[in-house]
Amino acid sequence: MSRAKLLPTLLVWTLICTNFIEITSIDVTKSTGKYAFDSDESVVETCSETFSSCLDNANFDSKLKIGDSKSGPDLIRANGFPLEVHAVPSPTDGYVTSLYRIPRGRSNIMFQDGPPKKVAIFHHGIIADGFSWVLNSVDKALGGLFAITKIIEGRILIETQMISAILAYRLAEEADVDVWLIHTRGTYYSLDHTSYSWTSNQYWNFSFHEIGVNDVPAIIDYVLYVSGQESLYYISHSMGCAAFVVAMSTFPEYNAKVRTFIGLAPSVYVGNTSAPFIEPLIPLVLKQQEIYDSIHLSQPFVSPIVMPFMPVVGNICSNRFTINWICFAVLETIFGYDFEETNYDMSGEIMRNALSSASMKSLFHLFQLWKSGDFRQYDYQERRNMEIYGTPVPPIYDLSKVTSPVVLYCGEEDNLVSCHDVYKMKQKLANVKEFKKISWPKFNHIDFLFATNINSLLNNRIVAIVKADEFYAQHGEK
Repeated sequence: MSRAKLLPTLLVWTLICTNFIEITSIDVTKSTGKYAFDSDESVVETCSETFSSCLDNANFDSKLKIGDSKSGPDLIRANGFPLEVHAVPSPTDGYVTSLYRIPRGRSNIMFQDGPPKKVAIFHHGIIADGFSWVLNSVDKALGGLFAITKIIEGRILIETQMISAILAYRLAEEADVDVWLIHTRGTYYSLDHTSYSWTSNQYWNFSFHEIGVNDVPAIIDYVLYVSGQESLYYISHSMGCAAFVVAMSTFPEYNAKVRTFIGLAPSVYVGNTSAPFIEPLIPLVLKQQEIYDSIHLSQPFVSPIVMPFMPVVGNICSNRFTINWICFAVLETIFGYDFEETNYDMSGEIMRNALSSASMKSLFHLFQLWKSGDFRQYDYQERRNMEIYGTPVPPIYDLSKVTSPVVLYCGEEDNLVSCHDVYKMKQKLANVKEFKKISWPKFNHIDFLFATNINSLLNNRIVAIVKADEFYAQHGEK
């Protein structure tokens, strides 16, 4: 191993080994969907003048003020986009998921009095949160200008604006899309539960399986209810894709509510990972899992306790003349090496706002997938598997039940999710409309979010798919 890779690899090992040693709820009732929402209840807190005023009841102010930097919500509002915060409780196990909504673009005045025609949910990966989707520089990777038409006092005005490198902004601005950013359970902005504190052992007893089975259907029903639409786009990265596939394979009726699923580096089949630390860590991690499961211990992998101090780490990483390159080298040891597409100026912003807390059980589940090469439910070992599943090994998720239109993208230099594994996923699915390896040969796992030329490599295509409803046809619509 080269010296350039040795230091960040040792730091990753240290991180993993070290880890080893009230929001107002909305009533959810059974109805025609799996989840329905009482129209008589208040279902939204809307940000008007100040974001903190929307979150007073949730005590989020302290989370937004620590460190000398802007928070994720601050970044969205600073770029001129409207922002709402919603809380969706799971009716089955009490976890509360925060959703941040960008209901329209900055200049789409004509859509203020009604919902846009299309809706898109963005679902992040592990040790990240919803704000990882909005961190790429707005002024990098410019594809040029686009025109926006406004209607003001009966007059039609046309103005031009720069094309952003952020897919969520582009969909809101160029395609009139109602954008929803998920913060999955256990991340810093979704730590609430109807019964447990996040400091309790019981709170962290979940993996991406529970996110898929309990949260994704409730989120889809809620977003469709609020937006007044019948179907939506679901755009996921990494573990967010795994949760979506779990949901669709468990509740196939939800496929009809998805116009197109767009999976970016989906961590469904991951048996061909090339990350240098994965293979030697598998026996250590799975042994740790046996210990945790035997004593019914559940803990965070990255604790929320450390998250308020990440802005400090981000400020250190922002110094390009000292350890800026080290911070990104650590990330690239995990996700893949792409020095050409790497925007080193973003290392501080990623540390400040892109990383978040997660459960150890999600990490254990991913390591099980890395070892087996299959996409199975959580392995509790033979005795407990018999009690829970009635079989000595956990069931395999049935991908043939995922029938919504699917678009899949992979990166050749992705250390965690290889194109070979994404192709394996394609072969298992019933309705894949497009499978593409990104043309840049060094494209890695986090380039899907932070590459400097992300527009030409990926975003332009996704915007075109959504604007044209290219792969969606239902009841004669196109």
